Amino acid sequence: MSSLLLPLVLGVFTAIITIQQQNAAREQRNQDRNATEKQRLEDQMAAKQLRELEGTLSDNCYKDDAFDAYIKEIGKMMQNNHGWLTSNLVTATIARAKTLTIFRRLDPTRNIQIIRFLYETGQLGENDNQSALDISTAELLIPNIPLNAKWTQDGGTIAGSSEQDSGVNQLNKPYGLYVDDDQTVFIADTWNHRIVEWKSGATSGQAVAGGNGPGNQPNQLNRPVDVLVDKDTDSLIICSRGNQRVVRWSRRSRKNGETTIENIDCLGLTMDDQGFLYVSNWEKHD
Repeated sequence: MSSLLLPLVLGVFTAIITIQQQNAAREQRNQDRNATEKQRLEDQMAAKQLRELEGTLSDNCYKDDAFDAYIKEIGKMMQNNHGWLTSNLVTATIARAKTLTIFRRLDPTRNIQIIRFLYETGQLGENDNQSALDISTAELLIPNIPLNAKWTQDGGTIAGSSEQDSGVNQLNKPYGLYVDDDQTVFIADTWNHRIVEWKSGATSGQAVAGGNGPGNQPNQLNRPVDVLVDKDTDSLIICSRGNQRVVRWSRRSRKNGETTIENIDCLGLTMDDQGFLYVSNWEKHD
């Protein structure tokens, strides 16, 4: 009897094992199918996000290219009119801070009024309803100043005091100066051997170059007579006449200057819109 039951029992065990194996295989197939479906959905989502990103980048690239072209057109208009943009009828968008680089490369004494006007009239704010390339409505007008025009007769002191000294609110025989776009004035404080930065409306200034007595060390100036701001390098360029040299002084570090021209009796300097520096040599008459 037992000999007859043994094959039967073995057959039952084999059937159970086979069923378990089939169930395990079926479960594995289901898991694989679910994983494949999940991966497919993730791939679809990633592809969709990539398409959206590529579309956004393409749109931004187009907008940037369009605005760059617009900036170039504005630059040409200003160059053709010797840096003047005085129209009250400029309706095209002059929207981003990047535009200000055009103004900075022109004569700063003109740019102050230009930038202030554009800012106060809201034309330095973005306006998505206007085309960046539409300059058909922009006008450049030459101011109509009558021959009998009368100018303000009274001026006001914006820097220094009635007494010469080295205090933060005092100057000592200042000579040259430079007016920045925000009306900050940089003054060659000659006999204090320093360059002073004086904010608009401030009652005192701040030494931004020199101020360590006369000398020829990297942190010293000697009777500076002129100064300008180089926007491209964010530095001051200074005529240090007592040292017979032109010095470049970083506005970021403010610690030391770097000699760019030696053995020159410099009395004045300026920079054109191409970044070329011009320095007068008093001793050599050039």
